[in-house]
Amino acid sequence: MQLNHIDTDKLRRFKGLDPGFLIHPMDREALRALKQVPVLDVVIKKFLEYGFEKFIYIQNIADNVRVTPRQCKKIYDMTQIAADVLDMEAPEVYISQNPVANAMTSGVNKPFVVLYSGLIELLDDEELYSVIAHELGHIKCNHVLYRTLANFLLQVFTLIGQSTLGIGNIMGSGLIMVLLEWYRKSELSADRAALLAVQDHEVIISVNMKMAGGSRSLYEQLDREEFLKQADEYRDLEKDSISQIYKIITLANLTHPHAILRAREAYDWALTEEYKKAMDGDYPRAENVCPECKTVFNEPFRFCPHCGAKGTDIPSQCHNCKAEVDKEANFCPYCGSKI
Repeated sequence: MQLNHIDTDKLRRFKGLDPGFLIHPMDREALRALKQVPVLDVVIKKFLEYGFEKFIYIQNIADNVRVTPRQCKKIYDMTQIAADVLDMEAPEVYISQNPVANAMTSGVNKPFVVLYSGLIELLDDEELYSVIAHELGHIKCNHVLYRTLANFLLQVFTLIGQSTLGIGNIMGSGLIMVLLEWYRKSELSADRAALLAVQDHEVIISVNMKMAGGSRSLYEQLDREEFLKQADEYRDLEKDSISQIYKIITLANLTHPHAILRAREAYDWALTEEYKKAMDGDYPRAENVCPECKTVFNEPFRFCPHCGAKGTDIPSQCHNCKAEVDKEANFCPYCGSKI
């Protein structure tokens, strides 16, 4: 498949890709803070218990157009290619009639992607492919539970706030703020997935330029170097404490980082040895995946700590010959010593 300047048949495939390789440091730090919120486990339990995921899926399938091999085939093919490059199962994709240039991933047990019509109108094929890969990155990185929860809670507390003169918003503000802080940081990890899938940082920059500028017709007048320079000026504001406070305020209710920051972060990662080695085939591979919840682990596991499913037998080491033997063994098969 040819996407402007990209021949998708020549894209590197990242077989066995460890999702941890994609996680941005700021994402990892924000997730650690999120998991420390005491009420989070209770909220997640109730969210899953009452089946709100099913409600979200039904609402989506009723209102939007599902992408299939016979319907919107180009987008279907893009999704299959991105999933193949990132070594994951392709999710269902839907198109929603919405003038906002945006996309989203939702669901938990059965994640799905929604592309807004405004986004499709704004981007060219290469850029749209990168956005699809970005959304798949959220699934690859196991972001979907917290992201679906965040979107749902935002709607719930907004409705409660409207009916309680804002008291509901105050009650849920603490959890929402921590969720949104992680939500924004998770976008940076998904941008790395997009970069691995499209394998051209210029495409990621152009997407963010259009998302910031909002007009495809003006794209020819935009300048990449000026855009990155603007991102550097934004970063430099952190040197001023007052400006830093204002930055925090402007981000408080946003679900996405500013486009200039996303462009700079992706560009910087494309220049690292880590990324260059990955493009040469040297990247972390995950060989241990839970058969039930699909959580990926770097080491063998006997039981999944998330769902309890049986994993793989963990080898032990013979105290005599130091050979790796199964923990269930009573004697070493190499030297005969008792384990």
